[in-house]
Amino acid sequence: MRLKKGFTLIELLVVISIIAMLLAILMPALGKVKKMAKALHCQTNLKTLMTAVTTYAVDNDDKFPGSFNYSGVGGWGTRWDWAWAPWRLDVDNAVTSGGKATLLERHEGIKKGSLYPYMEAVDSYHCVSDDSFGGNFRSYSMPDSINGRWGKPTGGAVWTTLTKTTQVSRSASMYIFLEEMIRGVTT
Repeated sequence: MRLKKGFTLIELLVVISIIAMLLAILMPALGKVKKMAKALHCQTNLKTLMTAVTTYAVDNDDKFPGSFNYSGVGGWGTRWDWAWAPWRLDVDNAVTSGGKATLLERHEGIKKGSLYPYMEAVDSYHCVSDDSFGGNFRSYSMPDSINGRWGKPTGGAVWTTLTKTTQVSRSASMYIFLEEMIRGVTT
């Protein structure tokens, strides 16, 4: 009589349990790698945005793009603002509530901004780690001190509004972009 070669049930279960243990060991490490990759992606977005600001300034007599882009009072952006609020596609007007804007309306607002000709990848205006996209139309902000509409600070705040790159004296002590409303992953 000839014996057939094959796995017994016990051997098969041992192999499956070994694979399960290896996966249990590797999964936390893979989660950390995924978080690091998302953080690197967001940092790349910021670097690309900063390159767009620099190129904009070179093309516009060293001026920074405007940092104002959303207000319920007094307007919805000017042609020199870096990114606009979500913009309605059916009429020439902003969406009154950013949280109710569609993805296309959010992208349309970015396309109206002054940085769009220098960086046309609308997804780069949003960090992949930002899971608050339901209430936000972009992940990055520019401070009012960088060519902001509000002008002089109020309420005890102190800053100097810079409109040109030549006004920056200590670039290492300031920022142009800031990630906002990031939940889950800190970069």
